[in-house]
Amino acid sequence: MRCTNYKAETEAVKEALNIVNNKISKTSKVVIILIDARSVLQTLENTKDTDLDTVRKKLLDLMARVELTLQWIPGHSNIEGNERADNLAKLGLGLDQEETTLNYQEAKTMIKVAAGGRSKKSHEDFNKRDDFYKLGRNKQTPLFR
Repeated sequence: MRCTNYKAETEAVKEALNIVNNKISKTSKVVIILIDARSVLQTLENTKDTDLDTVRKKLLDLMARVELTLQWIPGHSNIEGNERADNLAKLGLGLDQEETTLNYQEAKTMIKVAAGGRSKKSHEDFNKRDDFYKLGRNKQTPLFR
């Protein structure tokens, strides 16, 4: 089973925090983690969302020992380390994937993506900029009857 991009980015943050915890925090007191997944950073900021509570706890533990910053950077903007990480992620797509569970939102996203692809193939002439779609539902209905 494939996971969502969000879940993969979350796992990358967890792995970065593990590296900081196990190696870097012993030699450095200032750590900056660059991340191009704004959605993960927003979820970390939203304390009502409990999905990342374990990550928040690990962040707090590390922040007691090092000056830790999670910094958003734009993806695909020729930042060397980010481009290298993206290339490694693409290589990983071809490897066997670890079994993972999906939460409701992830399942919904994956279904939406899969259904959208099939819909585009079966309705190749669909153009949402067509004037027909600017009409209200009550005016569209008689045209189809």
